[in-house]
Amino acid sequence: MRLLLLCLPLAAPQEPSSWESVGEIDCLAEGARCFGCHTLNYCNGHGKCEQKGGPGSPFANCKCDPGWGGDAFCTERTCPFGKAQSDMPTSVTEAHSLKECSNAGFCDRLTGTCQCFPGFAGTACQSKTCPNDCSGKGLCLTMRQLAKMKDALPLNDGFTSVNNTDDLTNLPEPGDPTQNISIRYDGAMSRSGLGGPTYDQNLNRACLCDSSWPVGLGPGERQQAEFHGPDCGQKRCPSGDDPMTERDETNCTGVVAAGGRGVGRPGNICHVDCSNRGTCKDGLCKCFKGFYGINCGKRTTRY
Repeated sequence: MRLLLLCLPLAAPQEPSSWESVGEIDCLAEGARCFGCHTLNYCNGHGKCEQKGGPGSPFANCKCDPGWGGDAFCTERTCPFGKAQSDMPTSVTEAHSLKECSNAGFCDRLTGTCQCFPGFAGTACQSKTCPNDCSGKGLCLTMRQLAKMKDALPLNDGFTSVNNTDDLTNLPEPGDPTQNISIRYDGAMSRSGLGGPTYDQNLNRACLCDSSWPVGLGPGERQQAEFHGPDCGQKRCPSGDDPMTERDETNCTGVVAAGGRGVGRPGNICHVDCSNRGTCKDGLCKCFKGFYGINCGKRTTRY
């Protein structure tokens, strides 16, 4: 958009200049005081008019105030910027450039606020939300918070353990030194590679589901959370030791159950849903014939 401004001539009128830049003004006549947007409310009260081309130049444009822009006249609001959630890399070390609403929402030009897409939140849509707000059955935590939770015991009130100093390391491809990086989600500085924590350590979130079992396990044992699933919307059944394998039981060290949590403890007792002798539905065990109990961990007497 261009604005033609007729100035009071101090000399013979001249042809308009051929300046084609958006947002700058051509004067139809030469005059020492023809300064483009200095002569009108050119920036709509939302910017500063700056002369371009040195003293006496007829060209000037608007430098908009923070939060304003959209065109040459500063008539529209702009929205906060954040690191783009999805973006093409600009170099081998830069993958997330600053984008309006983090490329995860629309900018309302009337209010200057971001309207975030589902699953994103924040003034610049810079943060991910937890699915279904964890169904009211868990905590929505950042990756940094979750990374600090080593061997978390859901039955303990102080379930967050901060003694995890291990890096989550990306193994390098042979002969490719650019892949030799260590990724830290606990907020500390990485010992190699990029030299810092990941940009999204406080932006990505996931659910830590609640546990409200009435009784716990022995020292060193780990119980699964009562609720599970990406949004903590599913209820797990009581677990127990399979009553049919009381001898020569399998060592459960390193066993991982559905949902990614470790179960059992080092030793010969393995705790599984409904003691492996029933089916689980809505948090209740339906025991197979010959077994009973809230976790199907008992056998009926046979005569």
